[in-house]
Amino acid sequence: MKRTLFPILILFLSFTALTQDLEGYQKLRGKILATIPENDYTLHQYNAFDTNEGTSFMSKDVNGWIGLNLGANYTLQKVRIFPMPDRHIKMAGTMIQGSDNPRFTNPTTLLTIEEALVPGEFNTYHISGVQSFQYVRCINPLHRISIAELEFYTHEGSQQISYPQLTNLPTVYLETGGNFDFIDKKNSAENSKVIVSYNGEVTTYPASVRGRGNSTWEFMEKKPFRINFDKKQNFLGMAANAKKWTLLANAVDKTLLRNALAFEISRMLQFEYTPDHTMVDVVLDGFYYGSYMASDQLEIRENRIDIDDINDMNEEDVNETNITGGFHMEIDAYAESEPIYFKTPRGLPITIQSPDEGTALPLQKAWIENHLAQTENMLFENTNEALKRYIDLESAVRYYIHSELTGNCDSYWCIHCYKKRGDDKLYFGPVWDYDQAFLTNERVPLYTETLSTNHGVAQFWFRKIMQTDTAQVTVSRMWEELKNQGLEQYLIDYLYGNADSLQTSQALNFERWNSLNRKVWFEDALFNTYQEYIEFVKDFIEKRFAWFDEIAVEKKAILPESSPGNPIRTWQYTLDTPPGNWFEVGFDDSGWESGEAPFGTERNLQNTTWTTNQIFIRTQFNVDGDDINNLTKGTFRVFHDEDVKIYLNGELALERTGYLTDYQSFDFDYTLLHEGVNTLAVSCTQTTGGQLIDMGIYVTPDVNTETFETVMTADDFKCLVREGILHLNQIHAGDFVEVYTIDGKLLRQQHANSNAMRIQLSGRGLYIVRIQGKAKKVVY
Repeated sequence: MKRTLFPILILFLSFTALTQDLEGYQKLRGKILATIPENDYTLHQYNAFDTNEGTSFMSKDVNGWIGLNLGANYTLQKVRIFPMPDRHIKMAGTMIQGSDNPRFTNPTTLLTIEEALVPGEFNTYHISGVQSFQYVRCINPLHRISIAELEFYTHEGSQQISYPQLTNLPTVYLETGGNFDFIDKKNSAENSKVIVSYNGEVTTYPASVRGRGNSTWEFMEKKPFRINFDKKQNFLGMAANAKKWTLLANAVDKTLLRNALAFEISRMLQFEYTPDHTMVDVVLDGFYYGSYMASDQLEIRENRIDIDDINDMNEEDVNETNITGGFHMEIDAYAESEPIYFKTPRGLPITIQSPDEGTALPLQKAWIENHLAQTENMLFENTNEALKRYIDLESAVRYYIHSELTGNCDSYWCIHCYKKRGDDKLYFGPVWDYDQAFLTNERVPLYTETLSTNHGVAQFWFRKIMQTDTAQVTVSRMWEELKNQGLEQYLIDYLYGNADSLQTSQALNFERWNSLNRKVWFEDALFNTYQEYIEFVKDFIEKRFAWFDEIAVEKKAILPESSPGNPIRTWQYTLDTPPGNWFEVGFDDSGWESGEAPFGTERNLQNTTWTTNQIFIRTQFNVDGDDINNLTKGTFRVFHDEDVKIYLNGELALERTGYLTDYQSFDFDYTLLHEGVNTLAVSCTQTTGGQLIDMGIYVTPDVNTETFETVMTADDFKCLVREGILHLNQIHAGDFVEVYTIDGKLLRQQHANSNAMRIQLSGRGLYIVRIQGKAKKVVY
């Protein structure tokens, strides 16, 4: 049975062949024709023409074949075959044939290869004769045909070529002359050309092309690309005027839109820089390669990371001012494979992206390494002071919210960050690499906080940041702003609109890679249609946003769980069945053993090993009067595997069956808490598999509390300041609120969405609050 693939019109440039015996010949391009492959995912037809010697086509049956529809008649002069190393002997008897029809009825045999091919290299054969054919193929009547690369040649200049726009998207042609390196991503195909066909215009750019990426490059057949133009370009109309650009493969993402959605959230969160992007079709050396997202290369540049560039400095140029920045860095799990990297005293791996390899001076590296060591030390010794001096809280919270809304399992593996000249603070962003977000896989379950997982290297920093009251208030404020902007509906509209625009391109892409309903990495949800993947992401957005709306309220840790990055708590515990009153306040647990939570074996989180079928744990903790008086909500944060019962001050507060794979939050009756000493007792039973028990308690304070450092009453509204947070009460939804420093600098302006509002102040001093034209002075 013959299979005909979607036609890709042939290109018009012909490149000089690499080997001397091909000089004066042109490699032919055309539409791929083939019989059914042995495996239509790993051994498909495109592999024989992708210039990648590491992939191959194998026919399912003996006498199977593969070839091209050349679009017109040409005289074959040469053929080159790169065999698979374990099939080169069985290539003996292979025939090259031409025909005047795609079914190869009565084909003409142009060449018969009598001997085994030489493995590990191209085998080149000359074809004599003057007869021309539109259809050519390679066939073996004795064995299944198996070829890594197949090339047909005619006289140079014979095949005239055009550059069609394949779909409604721009088509980007990468012409490397077969020199793209599929092994080493750092090797560039020099003297290449990038041709863009869009809206009736064809533009050619001299450039070099190389690979990029980490896991996508290492493990995916669909490779991502980096382009380096000879001259700066506003590529495809994007904002930056630059030489370096990327083509993201989105190989794991069956919607092809997850990165774009993540960038839109970044833009709405007002990161200082969000990567520009546009969807394109890519053709590599004459054959369709897939649907891609063209985007920026992350670097220091106007309309990218717009900070001072300290590349190309000599030691004598360095002074105490310019050595302070700018630095573009990456918290990077892969840092040890990069040319310039270091680790902080607590082991956080940092890659220095700029100044880059070849220009970075030892004293620059030493300076930033020492600065981040100071930052880290203060973060863990005096977190609030670190947030004032060394870490930009706003960008950290933006990154946290972004990670939670996207549910990206890679959020804390690699984080781009930067330090500006003359500014001691570390800024987080821009966001990057979200093809595994939006529940591509279950490594971050739908209702689990990304920060609570162990996927990454940077959680221990972010947990310290996000445990502060200031961070919690900032989360609440930013989340309210996003809701007011209509982020959820905007993303759903963006998803549907771009899915419609991608219909033709995605169909080509999944015909090319045959991966739509296949697991190519860690995907858990597989569907048969593109639209089902779109609906899946839409459903995730709705459910994830509703979940985050619950956790984004300001919370205070009364009893933190012993998860990584948190203080470790010691509990009393027993593995034996205790007396029936074991959970009561007055029960004497002094005879029980002491151990550090978590207890169990799950995911190597345990600090105390528990392997039996039951455990009983108890602890006591204090709650002050202010917390009790100001409570509006109580939350348990629990990791239980399996069944759990939680007693608070002798009362059953929560009972759950089954198991969790991470920490999750559950509301409880906060009136069970009382001022002073409280008693917590927990039982967990286990039947099979891994096991774990740990928990914490969080409370949501009332923002309208009267325990403020400054209170100013007025007939129209109240201004209340506590711990650097300005609370505005008795205002009205829709009121226009402005906050200025005493010298007239505008700090904030927005419309209120309720009768209360909270604003982070920049420090102690005098402020002017103006609401609907009426101004009041606030002292903090």
